[in-house]
Amino acid sequence: MAACNYIYEMVEVGKMTILERLKNVLMNNYNVAEELFDGNTSFVDDLHLDSLELLEMILTIEDEFDITIPEEKVESITTINELVSVIENAEVAG
Repeated sequence: MAACNYIYEMVEVGKMTILERLKNVLMNNYNVAEELFDGNTSFVDDLHLDSLELLEMILTIEDEFDITIPEEKVESITTINELVSVIENAEVAG
């Protein structure tokens, strides 16, 4: 059972790394205030990003994480948590 806990902790550390990198991208490129950064934060409702800004954000995220996010996934991303999940499951660009 200890091994399972260790694996879970590793996943959580990985998520925090993604969250921290994502937080830096959003704060530096889209002027997102730190207090607005929450897993449930909506890009449209809370951050007031329009469709062009969302597309630019996705392109920036793809560059930052060296991944490719399929178009069909992009439309389903509405919150920071959803974006983290997509990043975790994305294929490395290449």
